[in-house]
Amino acid sequence: MKCLSIQQPWASLIAHGIKDVENRTSKMLVPPQRVLIHVGSKMRSPELLNELPLCYEIPVQFAEEIGAFDRNAPLAKSAIIGYVDVVDIVDDSKSAWAQYAQEGEKPLYHYVLANARLFKTPIADVKGRLGVWDIPEITEDNLPETVDIPVVERKDDTLIIPCGDALWNEVCGWEDSGSSEFEFFLTLTNDNIDILAPVDYDGNPINPKNVIFKSRDGKIIETEFVSSYVEEMKYSDNGEIIEYVDEAGNEYVAMETCIVVKRK
Repeated sequence: MKCLSIQQPWASLIAHGIKDVENRTSKMLVPPQRVLIHVGSKMRSPELLNELPLCYEIPVQFAEEIGAFDRNAPLAKSAIIGYVDVVDIVDDSKSAWAQYAQEGEKPLYHYVLANARLFKTPIADVKGRLGVWDIPEITEDNLPETVDIPVVERKDDTLIIPCGDALWNEVCGWEDSGSSEFEFFLTLTNDNIDILAPVDYDGNPINPKNVIFKSRDGKIIETEFVSSYVEEMKYSDNGEIIEYVDEAGNEYVAMETCIVVKRK
C-alpha cells in the first residue's frame, strides 16, 4: 500500500476522523486512493493541541465531548497508526483545515480525506520517507484491526450520543439526583450540525423523540427528548461571542446546541 508520513499531532487528528484535509506543496498521487498514515520520530510541540487556533479547536473540542479523541493521550512515534482515503486533490477546499500559501510561496494542494481508520495497535518501528512511498508487505487483505471511533447518529426518531468521560459523568450524576430533566451542551461543527440541530425547508427544527447516551464501555441510558435550542458560544470571562477566522479568511461564530431530556 501507499504510505504518507504526517507529523503529529496532525496524523492522529486525521486517523481519528477530525482533520479532513492534508496540505501539501505537490500532487504526489492520483485520487481516489487509500494511504497508510505514518508518523515519524519527531513531532511539533507537545503543547500544540492545547494552543490550537479556534478553527481547529472547535472540531477537536466536539470530538472530546463524545469520547472520540483525547488530547492528553500519548501520541505514537515512528509508527503506522491507521489509514485514510484521499478522495480528491484540490486547491480550493472549504474545510477549516485547508491552508493557503502566502504571496511568493509554493501553492498548497488540499488532499481531501475521508473514511479514516485508526489501528488498535500501531505498526511500530517504521522509518518514514519524504512524499508518498510504498510498503508492499501491507495490503488491503492484511490490515490490522481498527478502532470504532464514536460518532453521533440519528436512527429514525432516536438521537444516539456517545459520551466522553465528562459528559457521561454528568448524565450519571443526573440519573442519581432524582431530577426529572437534564440539560447538556454540545459544540456544533460543520460536520455534526445536520445531525444535532437539523431543520426542515422552512427552518423549523426536526427534533428526535428519544435520546440515548452511550458510555465508552457500551453502557446506555435511554431518555425522552424535551426541547433544544442553538446559541452562540461566549467567552466565560467577558461574555463576548466567540468569533474566529480560518486560513481562507472565512468568518465563523462558534455555536453550540443545548438539549433537554427527561426520564423515560
